Amino acid sequence: MRNVLFLVAVLFSATLVHAAPPARDDPDLDLGHDKADENPDAGDSDADVAAAKRSLAKYLDAVKEKRWDEAKKLTHPAAMEMIAGIKKRMKKEEHALAPWAKVKELTLAVWKITGARKSEHGPIVVTALEDHFHVAEKGTSHEDKAAYLLVKKGDAWLVADKKTDLDDIPDESIKFGYKGYFEMPAAASPAE
Repeated sequence: MRNVLFLVAVLFSATLVHAAPPARDDPDLDLGHDKADENPDAGDSDADVAAAKRSLAKYLDAVKEKRWDEAKKLTHPAAMEMIAGIKKRMKKEEHALAPWAKVKELTLAVWKITGARKSEHGPIVVTALEDHFHVAEKGTSHEDKAAYLLVKKGDAWLVADKKTDLDDIPDESIKFGYKGYFEMPAAASPAE
C-alpha cells in the first residue's frame, strides 16, 4: 500500500511539473509566436514590408496579452471609426479588429506571421496563422488563416483590416474598399 501511495505521489508531482508554465524570463520560451518572427524583417529586402510586419507583431502581441489600449493605438483611425459606427448601429462591436469585444468567446493564444507583400497601391498585406482559445468549447482551434492590411499613416504602419480564412487581400479590393485610408500613388504619366 505504501508503494502504491508513493507511486501516486510521484506521478502526481510529475504531472504538476509537466503542466506548470515556464518562467517568463526563460530565453528559450516561446511567448506565442514563431521564433522566426522575433526578427520580422529577416529576409525582407523592402523596408516598408519589414516595418509593417514589425507593427503587426506588436499588434498581435497586444491582442494576445489583452492590452487593448495598445492594440487600439496600432489600429488605423478609419478602422476605429468603422468599429464605432458598427457599435452605434448594432449595439456591439462586431468587427475582426475588435477582439476586446469577443474576449468572452475567444482569445488569441498563438500567432505566426507567414508572409507579406506590398500591394500595387502602397499598403502591405501580411498573412498569419493564429491559434484561438474558444471559451465555451474550452478548446483551441489551430492555424486559423488571417490576412491583415497595414497602411502607413505618418511614420507608422497601422492595422487597417483583418480578413479571416484568407491568404491574401486582392489589390482591387484594396483600391476600392479602403478609400480614405491611404493616398493612392500618383499615376505614371504616359510617355511622350
